[in-house]
Amino acid sequence: MGEGQTYFTVVAYFTALVAASSDAFQFTNPDGCGHDVSHSSVMMRTTQRAQSFCALRCSQDPSCQGFNWQREPENGVHSCELVDAASDEHGSHLNVNLGFSYMEKSQSGFQSATTTCRKLKTRDCLCPAGYSQMGCSCYKFNSAQTDFETAQASCRSDSPFSDIVSIDSAEETLILKQLVLSSESGDANQFTLHDAYDFDGDNQNYVHSSKGNATLSYINWSTNEPNNANELCVAFTPNSGVWFDVPCSWTTLQSICEIDKNFNGCSC
Repeated sequence: MGEGQTYFTVVAYFTALVAASSDAFQFTNPDGCGHDVSHSSVMMRTTQRAQSFCALRCSQDPSCQGFNWQREPENGVHSCELVDAASDEHGSHLNVNLGFSYMEKSQSGFQSATTTCRKLKTRDCLCPAGYSQMGCSCYKFNSAQTDFETAQASCRSDSPFSDIVSIDSAEETLILKQLVLSSESGDANQFTLHDAYDFDGDNQNYVHSSKGNATLSYINWSTNEPNNANELCVAFTPNSGVWFDVPCSWTTLQSICEIDKNFNGCSC
């Protein structure tokens, strides 16, 4: 066989291999799914010119459960990261990683639909540690007495979706009263923060400063409250549930953090 024939035979072989592996591994990456995510348990990093070769490399290693694929090549080659642990139903080990897609082994080949969409969605819709799900929200009571700014920072350190609770109904008031009263460290008579507000002088009412100055859909003011337009934090006493306007600078305020699951795009 001549040199030219050998070259074309090799090219034909690899072309057929790529085509065969693409069919065998049934790559799926639906729109809006599987992008900008990678698995953190990387056992080997290589560079490949085609995703099929990355999948082939993984399929040849019994310990390989999937791979992270760099979608846009650098100098003509893509980063291929072999992964040695599958993500569980809660999307464990999956992280945001711009430019990468994660593909995981399944009975029908390597797929991303069940790992990067469903699993991440499930993970993001779970209440973080220390939070309790009640209705469509996750709540956490914090008995440490602080000012509003410190309490809000504590919530956001738990999750970017967590904030000081906003009370939107009588039903939610009952939930929050029970949350505080059932805590061993909760003080039934201590003011408990539930949002920061602004006073709309034109319409003479309070609005949610944390919700784009939206009008309050529910109020439960105590008698003669609010009584000071400069007191822009609102608290309730757990034993009564009624509201009082208080200075945001007070350092004797209990607080409750809330993650609104509907706001986070989750169903409940």
